Amino acid sequence: MNSDFTDNETAPTPFDETMPTAAPGFIRFINYMLDCILLAVIASIIINSVAPEMMPKSFEDVSSGMFISLLYPLQFVYYFGAEFFFGRTLAKVLTKTYVTTEFNEKPGFTAIFIRTLCRYIPFEYLSFLGNGIGWHDRLSKTYVVRNPK
Repeated sequence: MNSDFTDNETAPTPFDETMPTAAPGFIRFINYMLDCILLAVIASIIINSVAPEMMPKSFEDVSSGMFISLLYPLQFVYYFGAEFFFGRTLAKVLTKTYVTTEFNEKPGFTAIFIRTLCRYIPFEYLSFLGNGIGWHDRLSKTYVVRNPK
């Protein structure tokens, strides 16, 4: 028997409302969609202000070389900067979620760098269909959780 334990101590409760909980899949999907829309708007504004003649005229033109060549580096800067400095993107602010480690600590440079790079793995967004944990979460050992109550 553990001599440090006394009968006066209370056992921890199985659910603590002050601890963060994993963000459900639909919230993760909303985060993804909101971030995609935001990035597309930012890329469009940049193209329109720098080279308005290159601005896509219709949805079919969105895959133009100029748009795509701006979108990928912009996506890297956005995700890396937002998650490294603030622990969340603008979509995560709206859905009250954030990126953390398994110990509920702010992820370091390497974890966020790996997380951001993994977003470029082909079909990475389909990795959520299995157990709800994306490759960019698993490989960087990070989690997206809801803010504690």
